[in-house]
Amino acid sequence: MFVNHTGECIFDAFETRFQDILLDRYSHIKDIQIHCFTINQYQQLKEAEEITWNNDTFAYTVSRTPDYPNIFASIIYSPDQCRNLDLNIEEMLSAIGHEIGHIIHYFNEALDCRNSRVIEIKADEVAYELGLGNALINVLNKLISTGKDSDPQNLELSFRRDYLKLLLNAR
Repeated sequence: MFVNHTGECIFDAFETRFQDILLDRYSHIKDIQIHCFTINQYQQLKEAEEITWNNDTFAYTVSRTPDYPNIFASIIYSPDQCRNLDLNIEEMLSAIGHEIGHIIHYFNEALDCRNSRVIEIKADEVAYELGLGNALINVLNKLISTGKDSDPQNLELSFRRDYLKLLLNAR
């Protein structure tokens, strides 16, 4: 599932723990290799899809490039930002689960016309389904507490956090 270019064990840990669950639930991703890069590695790729990097901890892309003529999916990782936010292993796993959620739902035509809140919620739900809901709530709280985002962005992060709390309380 992953092609880990980073040398970081967090991606290997995620794959070991969650690959079978994800492939069972989302069979359409069986043929997709997800390349894992640090932000520095990703920026060195020829003709890689340009991403808006706002000092995020993780991000994703799905595209076609000359280097990878088939579907090219990637998760981009900032070790520095993860350290700055003091993310623990479960929190990093939840962020990876969220980014994989984006890749999974990239192919969901029902989401093509949806707003960003719905798309973010669908990605959050993948992390929640993997049992990482509490860890993702912690990540969202840490992101909110940094003060680096605008008020509307923090409102969206808070909405997502509160939605996850509702899901967890409904169990």
